[in-house]
Amino acid sequence: MKEEVKTVMVPKLRFPEFRGAEGWKLIALQEVSTPITGRVGQKKLTPVSISAGIGFVPQSEKFGRDISGKQYQHYTLVSDGDFVFNKGNSLKFPQGCIYLLQGWGEVAAPNVFICFRLKGGYSNGFFQNCFEQNQHGRQLKRHITSGARSNGLLNISKETFYGVEIPTPTLSEQQRIADCLSSVDQWMAAQARKVDALKSYKRGLMQQLFPREGETQPHLRFPEFQNAGEWEPRTLGSVCSSFSGGTPSTTKPEYYEGDIPFIRSAEIARDRTELFPPLPAKLTPLHLDHFHHQGA
Repeated sequence: MKEEVKTVMVPKLRFPEFRGAEGWKLIALQEVSTPITGRVGQKKLTPVSISAGIGFVPQSEKFGRDISGKQYQHYTLVSDGDFVFNKGNSLKFPQGCIYLLQGWGEVAAPNVFICFRLKGGYSNGFFQNCFEQNQHGRQLKRHITSGARSNGLLNISKETFYGVEIPTPTLSEQQRIADCLSSVDQWMAAQARKVDALKSYKRGLMQQLFPREGETQPHLRFPEFQNAGEWEPRTLGSVCSSFSGGTPSTTKPEYYEGDIPFIRSAEIARDRTELFPPLPAKLTPLHLDHFHHQGA
């Protein structure tokens, strides 16, 4: 019999302790996970939905009300540590998004979602990052033959979904990668909190440094201006000049690929204009295209 050839991949960037280890192998979701089919029944849980780029949100928050209705008892019971696939398309995830439930305890997920749990030997954090990279979507798009149905969901069967293959290393390397990326997430969250605090600080300063409505002096002034008197109202036309122009003539090479950059109104939504070069591709170390393929 002809020996089966399995695809083995090696990432371009690898932690030192794994540089001499075996390559990563493509493993289908059906091999590494167990479907979750248990129903909510009489339990009183929060009905949730999934928003691309955000994750789990209560239905009452996303839709303004609980839309589960009579279907609630047939919703799937999902617990922390479980994954949920929403087949709805979005700009961020055109083939649907997958999120890991964390910090919710138990929730009720619509039964049109595909819910699953990883088996032992596989890291939730590692697979979560794979799904955030849309590794599932790049494979699923080959199987989508039409647009979303009337309910907004794509025609992706469970069989097709569980056939998605994820490049997977040993558990120790999975956890090493997950821990590293988790640390980056924590650092980003800390920086975001600092930015939010600075924004609040700036808003407070602006309220003090500018006169309030009906007043002619700010409540807070720099020492050298404390006796400078009241602020005088002026019209915008008295402090600036305005102008408008048309698109430069194509007979002027200094504008087109020349030394004078400009942007046309029709280009505002584009990722490349005369002012800006093409945007660099997002770095995705675990992207399938970043692996060297070998026969094993």
